[in-house]
Amino acid sequence: MFDLKSDLNLCNRLEVASGLAVSGNTTGKQGSWIDYSDGGLGDATSGRGAFMVWSESNRDNTFGWTPDCNDTGKLTVLAGHFIGYTTEFTDAAIAVGDLLVVGADGKLVEATVAAGDTDTQAVAVAVCLGAAANHKYVGGTYSSIKIMSL
Repeated sequence: MFDLKSDLNLCNRLEVASGLAVSGNTTGKQGSWIDYSDGGLGDATSGRGAFMVWSESNRDNTFGWTPDCNDTGKLTVLAGHFIGYTTEFTDAAIAVGDLLVVGADGKLVEATVAAGDTDTQAVAVAVCLGAAANHKYVGGTYSSIKIMSL
């Protein structure tokens, strides 16, 4: 789940071909992160820059693609600056101000940044603006963190 809270004019929505946008795929749902690998979009690889999936999942936050994604094989991803709430994180200890990178499961994890570590900082995709808390979205309540993309 991803609940966008900033103006859509602040970010770019891109339609991109992806093997993830087919029936039966269980990864890459709304709010998860995917990246370019082997010439196309795929599940995010830990430690790489990534794009957030904007294409809709099922209302109960389970995997499912809108008919246009299944028909075209394309996903809509967000690029640029945006703020919102997401359930797609794996570490409940994420705190306000933490840099976030994409883990191997396509979800956000806290970046481990040592002094002078510019490589990790360069692949951070977001910063945490609000620690894990219950967030109401489309008739449900979800454990979410508030993020700002970088």
